[in-house]
Amino acid sequence: KQLSDGNAPNSPAVNVNSDDRAAPLTPRETARGQDSQSETPPPKKGCEIHQRLAHTVSDFPSGVIGITLIYALVPGHPTDARTAGSACLLCAWLLHYVHRGLIHPWVMDYSGKTTPLGICVGGMIPNWTFCTALALHLAYAGYPPGYVCDARFIAGAIIFVIGYVMNRWADLHLRSIRRASIARGGPKYVVPKAGPFRLVCNANYLGELIQWCGFAIMTSSCVAVLWVLFCLSTFLPRSVRTLAWYKKSDHFAESDLPPNWCAVIPFIL
Repeated sequence: KQLSDGNAPNSPAVNVNSDDRAAPLTPRETARGQDSQSETPPPKKGCEIHQRLAHTVSDFPSGVIGITLIYALVPGHPTDARTAGSACLLCAWLLHYVHRGLIHPWVMDYSGKTTPLGICVGGMIPNWTFCTALALHLAYAGYPPGYVCDARFIAGAIIFVIGYVMNRWADLHLRSIRRASIARGGPKYVVPKAGPFRLVCNANYLGELIQWCGFAIMTSSCVAVLWVLFCLSTFLPRSVRTLAWYKKSDHFAESDLPPNWCAVIPFIL
């Protein structure tokens, strides 16, 4: 995730000015920086770094450069090193992190210009840990050359693409409704109701969870499963707080919210 804008804790609602409703950061938000829909920037303590640069430094070196170099330079599987299967799995990971580290931070809106350097450094720890573990897995797993035709790879790839598209769309939709509201002089708070936002208030988190579930199926690895659990452990509590904020906020009537709105998992939570 992940550094951001909005008003409720991880809320897509529009707020031009940050207020005092920010919830405490979850472990993943502390590690990676706030995600693109969080409310206010973290309290300023000590050395500060530009939000956009911090996001890039936190995600890009480990998620793109580091994992690629480790995968390419370690000895690898003795007979099936660097097969098409492992290369395609690496490309799927890079597809997310090239966007996450180079594009997302520079096109999204942030409520503050700087963030504590500690959050940036903290974000590098889990990123480097998982990227190193995944690179070693891909290098040593010895996926057969025809693994791209395996049912696990195909099913996982389909799920991955669905989640990836949902995650990208949700971020862009939140940005567009925020800017449109400001441009027409409308209210600062807007409830997103399009697409998957009709079911959950954190469609961006839902998309990323679906994406990583697909990746776990593609790789059939414990490393990828642990990554899903790591994301889930922070997405769930943050999303629950976001939904609670919407329901308690004075800015919305109950009729403004989609019926049976859930936090992040449709029809369940």
